Amino acid sequence: MVSGAVIGGLFATEGLVPHFFQEELKISGNWTLLIGGLTLIFTLIMNPEGVAGTAWRKKNMKARAAQERYAAEAAATRRAELQGMVAVGE
Repeated sequence: MVSGAVIGGLFATEGLVPHFFQEELKISGNWTLLIGGLTLIFTLIMNPEGVAGTAWRKKNMKARAAQERYAAEAAATRRAELQGMVAVGE
């Protein structure tokens, strides 16, 4: 997935985040490496399949829930139509 590569590029050596730490926050490279390592460990614990994998899974879960909701509404509408036909035919 492309989003995983983009996120990785932001945090890579000489990426935007380490540059921001050194230039704006005046944090040396050693502290940047420590913060990056701790962030990596936290990310691995929270998202074992990766950041992009988690986002993909959440997106698919939302799409599946929407499909199930649509199917349930269609079934309820069809049942109501059939009940209406039976009531008219009696």
